[in-house]
Amino acid sequence: MARIRCIKPEFPQSQSMGEVSRDARLLFVELWTLCDDHGKARASPRMLASLLFPYDDDAPGLIEGWLGELEAQGCVERYEIAGAHYLRVVNWSRHQKIDRPSQSRFPDPPLAVAVASRGLDDSHQGIKDRGEEGIEERGGAAGAGRAHALPESWRPDEEDIAWAARARPDLDRAALDSETERFRLHASAHSRTAHRWGAGWRLWVSKARVAASAPAAPSGAGGHGTGGSYDDDGQWRVRLKSYRPGKFWLEGDWGPRPESGQSRVPGHLLSEWRGLN
Repeated sequence: MARIRCIKPEFPQSQSMGEVSRDARLLFVELWTLCDDHGKARASPRMLASLLFPYDDDAPGLIEGWLGELEAQGCVERYEIAGAHYLRVVNWSRHQKIDRPSQSRFPDPPLAVAVASRGLDDSHQGIKDRGEEGIEERGGAAGAGRAHALPESWRPDEEDIAWAARARPDLDRAALDSETERFRLHASAHSRTAHRWGAGWRLWVSKARVAASAPAAPSGAGGHGTGGSYDDDGQWRVRLKSYRPGKFWLEGDWGPRPESGQSRVPGHLLSEWRGLN
């Protein structure tokens, strides 16, 4: 049964929410209605998409990325037990005050079980919080179930690459390789640690900017260049190819949506796109 939950007024200003997409923020809040009184819930992406986004056809293909964003910021912790997928909202008690919590129907994360068996709390794990959601950035040494530095041999797996093809069709494999190297350098330079590096990589790629591949747009060419950079017709066609109103659109980099009336997409390409929809 869904539960009534509250949202604190300061929630939109939290640092971690400023680091994730709007869809991920909505998912985070909607997850609270599925969580039990201890902040735990089943976490199959397909099931979550059907329950939380029943009217959005693209949700099943995008929700894994949103979960990855939340996990990269330490908002949720995902884990698997006996083949079943679960999640725990980190710092649940900061978000919800439960007067008489019911007994949890879901198992605890493996690390929480191990900590409880030793009679330790988070302060003994070397955990340091960042922002309101408590991301574990510089925890203890790498180990089972604990945050660890990015391994030298780490590369995005096939699922990560497939996600990037759906979420960022404007980035080819060479661009993804370049972003992966930048991601590795950033993680090393800032001594980052994480439980799942694929989630952090997806967040990085979601914010990647496309390198300019043509000279600056001349004056009166449609106003689709900003800051001296220029997006050519080929890049816009890739972005528009599978786009439909309400689907994925990186407004921070590409500007207002094509249907907004304020789009940076060149007029002749907008006309082509409208003719196909």
